[in-house]
Amino acid sequence: MRAAPVLAVCALLLAAAGCGGATRENVILIVVDTLRADHLSIGGYDRPTSPRLEEYAKRGTYFDAFYSHSSWTRSSVATLQTSMMPRSHGLVSAADVLPRALKTLPEVLQEEGYQTFAFVANPQIHPQFGFEQGFDRFFDLYRPDGDANAITPTTLLASASDDRVLDKALAVLLEARAAPYFAYIHLLDPHGPYTPDPADAALFVDPAYTGVIRGGIRDFARLGRLKKFPQDRAQFIGLYDAEIRGTDRDLGAFLDRLERAGGLRQTHVLVTADHGEEFVEHGGTGHGRKLHEEQIHIPLLWLGPGIPQGRTVHELGGLIDIVPTLFDVLGLEPSGMALQGESLRPLWGEQAPSAHRAVLLEEFSGTTEKVAGREVPFVGRGMIADGRKVLTAPLRLDRTRVENLVVFDLGTDPGEQRPRPVSSDSSTWSAEDAAFLARFVRLDRAVTRRELGEADPAAMLPEEDMQRLRSLGYLD
Repeated sequence: MRAAPVLAVCALLLAAAGCGGATRENVILIVVDTLRADHLSIGGYDRPTSPRLEEYAKRGTYFDAFYSHSSWTRSSVATLQTSMMPRSHGLVSAADVLPRALKTLPEVLQEEGYQTFAFVANPQIHPQFGFEQGFDRFFDLYRPDGDANAITPTTLLASASDDRVLDKALAVLLEARAAPYFAYIHLLDPHGPYTPDPADAALFVDPAYTGVIRGGIRDFARLGRLKKFPQDRAQFIGLYDAEIRGTDRDLGAFLDRLERAGGLRQTHVLVTADHGEEFVEHGGTGHGRKLHEEQIHIPLLWLGPGIPQGRTVHELGGLIDIVPTLFDVLGLEPSGMALQGESLRPLWGEQAPSAHRAVLLEEFSGTTEKVAGREVPFVGRGMIADGRKVLTAPLRLDRTRVENLVVFDLGTDPGEQRPRPVSSDSSTWSAEDAAFLARFVRLDRAVTRRELGEADPAAMLPEEDMQRLRSLGYLD
């Protein structure tokens, strides 16, 4: 694969042409698990974590105010694939699956004649959670290669590394004969546990460090107890940054090889994330159950035909907007989809409007209440708009009353360390607060709620996949 053969190059070029010679553009959507936007040098981070993405950003458009709408994988990817908030697609808690009645991005593209492929290293994106919908071929690369009966505890601890996932994707795409294709690639290396290449680790960790942090899953809980010791936190962050550097190198090599094979000429490539990661900024570690910036501010880099080169978009956008933007760019109709996002395309135009956009947020709190024999989750909700964020206390999903509000000014308090509680007495609100909160309530109540399923999908997973989820810290 290091030097693509001529036949593979010809096949890939043919894959860019549709029936009757009309050009059809391919789409490669890459999700890098657990990737914080503020830890990328492409976004201004002071460590060189993403030099290859910086190179490719000169040929595309980067969104530096881009967000996930929740802070854990399954819910975020469901929002990405449906352009719906969690309440609407129904995947709110770990007991939920993506409903088959909902149409997804790969399903629409499949109907449009696209070949559809998924290359997935995270078992959270499991076929039994509903994520195989619309894919001609689904490569579950969190399973060991070979005979499933030969699985050992050692092999279960390792999903395919990013370079292996990308090698597999490139091999399949180079063999594609019909046109066009959609490829969903889900990488995992920046997710804990952290085992970076030693050369990458040497760039970011203190060689004199002698503490207990090694990057294992147990270190996430340990770091919370050691938060008074900055050297331990620095070590943990260094290992995370080193993982990002390795992923960046693998992405750069993948794009280089794709370009040498002629595969970038008629292909849209999107690089984004499902959520970020906390390093004790708000008292904890990891991700999920919170909606602070470190867990939801993620990158989006877009390369492709007609995409402005070297441009940075500062207006708000989110994962919910990717599907409508793709349909806008590709000239397709969202057949059967009830899109809740909106196209980002106007934001990169020469006469880009001064957008007045908002991003809604919704996150499972970890608690439920039994109602009519069904466990109904509590969720925290919020909105980002006009440089401010509002968050609510957890509220049962079937209720709409918004209370216990706090507001953050992201301009003066980007780390969200100074929450401003808002009185329940609206007569005390300033005109500015009243307008901001009225907008939140209006947008929040416009989101359709979907009834939750009753089955626990985790009970249906093969034991090897359950063990893999445990090794990543998802299950106790």
